[in-house]
Amino acid sequence: MNDFRFMSTDTRLRVRREGTIVFVLWSLINVLQYCFLALWTALWVVIAIVVKLITGSTNVPLQMARRIWAPPLLFFTGAKIESFGFDSIDRARPYIYAVNHQSMIDIALVFREIPQNIVFVLKNELRKIPFLGWYTDEMGMVFVDRGNKASAIASMEFATRRIREGQSVIIFPEGTRSTQRTMLPFKKGVTHLALEAGVPVIPVAIEGMCDVRSARNMAMRPAKVKIRAGAPIESKTFDSVVSLHAAIESAVHDLHRSIGGEGLEARKVPGLQQQGIRG
Repeated sequence: MNDFRFMSTDTRLRVRREGTIVFVLWSLINVLQYCFLALWTALWVVIAIVVKLITGSTNVPLQMARRIWAPPLLFFTGAKIESFGFDSIDRARPYIYAVNHQSMIDIALVFREIPQNIVFVLKNELRKIPFLGWYTDEMGMVFVDRGNKASAIASMEFATRRIREGQSVIIFPEGTRSTQRTMLPFKKGVTHLALEAGVPVIPVAIEGMCDVRSARNMAMRPAKVKIRAGAPIESKTFDSVVSLHAAIESAVHDLHRSIGGEGLEARKVPGLQQQGIRG
């Protein structure tokens, strides 16, 4: 591409006009996309709550999220998804899924790809959002108030009970969405939960969703997205939080690297350095 500094005045004006037109067109497309996502989500939140109230169970509403709500939503975002490793998951067993987090659209992605009904461990602030808060409350999602230790412990105990009852749970161990292609260091909540519940942890890596909808802005663009599930990590074979935490973090790191991500920078993560993992 020619350097903008060496273009003639007419050429610069033309390039600026073309850029403005493209920006306006994409802005209009994004407005339509967000309108669809909001209306589609509101519709199925209402239907899911009604079905739950009628049946007294979350099974059908969660299946609706996986099979009806998530696929069209992902299609309209422009995400071109490549999925690996989910066919071998034993659907009869409860798991804890540890997933890196790149975008708000990750929720629809894991709903679609994981072949089980799942509940999320979520920040308490999400409970206050209309429709989303109502839905997550009715579906028995786990809310964690990170500013209140006693409340956070009670939430983890609730999650442990749900898992022991056979419910699979998903958690984003980074605690927030990464604004870069690298992963953030994992918080230890997923590790404590796995040791307490005594169930396997399935590491899952997502790469490319930040190109569809970044955590840094509202722009939405078509992009290729890869998601890969790894082999279950048997939490019962670990005798400490430190060793299990390093195993979970390292597994997601390796998966992220395998699908084109940057994973965790080893120099920032002592657990990875100790294990000699360099991606």
